[in-house]
Amino acid sequence: MKKITPILILMILLIPQILWCGVTGKISGKIVDKKTGEALYGATVSLEGTKLGGVSDAEGAYYIINVPPGKYDLKVTYVGYKSVMEKNVVVNIDRTTKVDFQIESTDLQTGTVEVVAHAEGGIIRDLTTTSQQINADLIKQMPVESMMDVIALQAGVTKDGGGGIHLRGGRSSEVAYIVDGMPVTNPFGGSMNVTLENNAIQQLEVISGTYNAEYGRAMSGVINIVTKEGTPKFQGNVTAYSGDFLTTNKDLFLNIDKIDPFSQKYAEGSFSGPVPFLGSTSFFVSGKYTKEENWLYGKRLHNPSDTCNFSSSDPTQWVSQSTGDSAIVPMNSNEGYAFQGKLTSTLFEGLKASYSFSGSHNKNRGYNHSEKYNPDFTSYGQSKGFSHLFSFINTLSNSTVQELRLSYYQDRYHSSMYDDPFDPRYLLAINNNHQVPGGVFQVGGISTGFDFNQSITRAIKYDITSQVHKQHLVKLGAEFRTYSVQSEGFSVTREGPNGVSGPLKVDTVGSFGHSYYNKSPREFSAYIQDKIEIEDFIVNAGVRFDYFDANSYVPTDLTNPQNKRRP
Repeated sequence: MKKITPILILMILLIPQILWCGVTGKISGKIVDKKTGEALYGATVSLEGTKLGGVSDAEGAYYIINVPPGKYDLKVTYVGYKSVMEKNVVVNIDRTTKVDFQIESTDLQTGTVEVVAHAEGGIIRDLTTTSQQINADLIKQMPVESMMDVIALQAGVTKDGGGGIHLRGGRSSEVAYIVDGMPVTNPFGGSMNVTLENNAIQQLEVISGTYNAEYGRAMSGVINIVTKEGTPKFQGNVTAYSGDFLTTNKDLFLNIDKIDPFSQKYAEGSFSGPVPFLGSTSFFVSGKYTKEENWLYGKRLHNPSDTCNFSSSDPTQWVSQSTGDSAIVPMNSNEGYAFQGKLTSTLFEGLKASYSFSGSHNKNRGYNHSEKYNPDFTSYGQSKGFSHLFSFINTLSNSTVQELRLSYYQDRYHSSMYDDPFDPRYLLAINNNHQVPGGVFQVGGISTGFDFNQSITRAIKYDITSQVHKQHLVKLGAEFRTYSVQSEGFSVTREGPNGVSGPLKVDTVGSFGHSYYNKSPREFSAYIQDKIEIEDFIVNAGVRFDYFDANSYVPTDLTNPQNKRRP
C-alpha cells in the first residue's frame, strides 16, 4: 500500500471578467459643490442607524466598505453646507453602489435636504460576470416553498428530479454553497450541508460565471447566501398554509382526483429584536414545519408478509396472496422541520461578534413503482443536521476590516426498515415466494437495505480587506478545514441457498455486499486578490493556493484491489 500524496494546486488568475464575492457590499462616490463643481475635502458621510461611514478626500471621493446588504439612508454633512440625505440606497453583496452628491453652501442653519434614491438602471457598472441577486423582499413575493426553488428560477439554473441544482449544465456536485462567508458544501455528494428557509435569508446570489481567487472547490458556480440579523425593535410573523396537487392525467397518477386541501401542510415564522438588558445585542430566530403527502400514491393490495408462486408453466396454478386493506398510501411523502437563529453583538467600538446556529430533521421516502401495490415495502430515510458559526469582525479603520470565522457542521443520513439488521421481522419478508416475473408489480416483501453516512466539517477562516487606494480594494485570507466522513451500506440476506432461507445474515465488512468508509481528510487554502476600479473599467486579479491531503491509502496496483503480492 502507499499513502496518497497531497495534491497541490496553484491557480493564478488575472481575469478582467470575474466577480468580487463576499457577504458585504461597498458604497463609493464623489462630493462636490453644486454651483462650482469643486471637490469638497473632509465632508462626512454616514449610514443612518449604523456606525458605518467615511470622509471625502482632496478629490471629493469617499468610500464605505463592509456594508451588509439592505436598504440604507446615506447622509452627507459639511460645515457651511446644507446636509443632504439620500434615502433607500440599496447595497448588494459583491457590488459597489455609486452615490454622488452635489451639495449647496448656505450661511443659514437649514434642515436636511432629502433625496430618494432610484433603483439602479439596466447597466450595473461593476457586474463583470453572470450573476443574479435576490433580496428578502423579492423572495417574499415569489411563489416558492424552499430556497432551492428560488435558485431554480434563476437563469442558467436547472433542477433535476432528485432536487439537485445544476448551473450552466454542470453536475450538482460542482456547485459551491456559501452561507455568511463560510463554505457549507457537503463533502459526500456536494449538496448544501445546512438547511435554510426563505424567511431567514437577507440576500441570495447565484454566480454562474467565473469567480475570484477567494473561492475554490467550484466548477459550475457559486450560491452565496447572507442570513438575516436581529432588528432594533421587536418584530415577527407567523404563516400557515396548505394545498394539494391537481392534474388531468388521472390515468398516470393514482388518487390525484381526490382533492384534499390539507395534504400539503406548512407552518413557518420568525421573530427578531434586541436582547433585553443588552443594548448592543440583537437576535433573529426562524423555523418551519413541513408535512407533505405529495403526488405519488400506491394502493395497499398486499402486505409485506404476502407470498406468491409463479413457477408453474400453467397460469391457472399461479398463486398470489393479497391480504391488504386496499388503502391509498402516499409513497413519496416528506415530513420535517428546520430552524435557524443568529445573535449579533457589538462587544466594543470596532468589534462585532455573531453566533449563528441551524438545525433540521427530515423523514421521507422515494417512490418505487414496482411496489405500487405493496407500498409498505420501501423504508424511510431520515436526515439530521446542525451547524454552528462564530464570526468576529474587527474594523481597524474606515478603510480596513479583518474577519475571523469558526464553523462546525454535522450531517447524518440513515435508511433502513428496522434499526436492527437481525430483527426477526426480516425472516417473513425474505423468502423465495416473493419472486415474480420481470415487469410485474411485486407481491410482498420489504426493503432489506441499510444505508448510513455522516459528515463532520470543522473550519477556521481569516480574511482582511483594505481599501489601500480609492481604486484598489485588496483582500487576502487563509482557511483550514478538517473532515470526518463515514459511510456504510449493506443488505440483510439469509444463509440458505440464494439467500432466501435459513438464519439472517449480514456480509462481512469489506466484502462485495458490505461497504464501509471512515476517513479524515484535510484542506488548506490561501489567496490574495485586488479589485481595481478605474471609472468604468473593473479588473480583478488574484492568486490562490490549495492544499488537499486525503489522509488515506490506495492500492499500489489498481488491478489487484486486495493488494496481495502475486507469485
